[in-house]
Amino acid sequence: MKKIIIALVGFLCLHSAFAQEGLYLRTQFWGGGSLDISWLYFTKDGVICKNPAYGINPFNLQKELELNKVNTGKFSVAANKMNINWGSGKSQSIKAEFNGGVLKGLDGGICTKAKPFLAKSLGGKTYSGYASAGAVSQSTVIEFKVDGSFVMNKKGAITGSGNISGSASSQGTQKGKYSVTGNTIVFKYDDGTEWRTLAQPYDLCKDEIILNDKLFRKK
Repeated sequence: MKKIIIALVGFLCLHSAFAQEGLYLRTQFWGGGSLDISWLYFTKDGVICKNPAYGINPFNLQKELELNKVNTGKFSVAANKMNINWGSGKSQSIKAEFNGGVLKGLDGGICTKAKPFLAKSLGGKTYSGYASAGAVSQSTVIEFKVDGSFVMNKKGAITGSGNISGSASSQGTQKGKYSVTGNTIVFKYDDGTEWRTLAQPYDLCKDEIILNDKLFRKK
């Protein structure tokens, strides 16, 4: 009887992990209307990765353990909790919400299964995004061309605060080729470097997209 119970518990844990398989967009609104964006990727054998640094198409666990160890680990589900053992050695038991066994909320944030991208949906469009943290701000404009090339313009600024006055700004343009597979967009710059992003359509009515943790709007 004891062996049957142990096998049943093991099956339920595996089943719970299997049910979460895939990429989730986690959003949380803070006071003042600011939107916090993060990603959660689950494998059917119980691996969790927050904000994968190397994309998910395909998911490269070895790369994540090298580049993103603190956000990669093993998870299990029990009732309304998700128990996680991170690669850093830290363990967490986080409040989770499920609908039909599928994750709908985690630690106060709303979780939704990510929608895949189609390469043709970006060609010929230009998107702009903006981010700021304290005195530092940056705006990015990306032109996706139909032939698979892109032009990326970035502008940054630092503004003095407190006893420090004045400001400084910088800008630059980068070009290269982009490719889209599922929820991963790879920007390969002409200088040989690359930038892998997690991405999905956000609001199709407004033609908005998300790249990593930033919201981009069509210009």
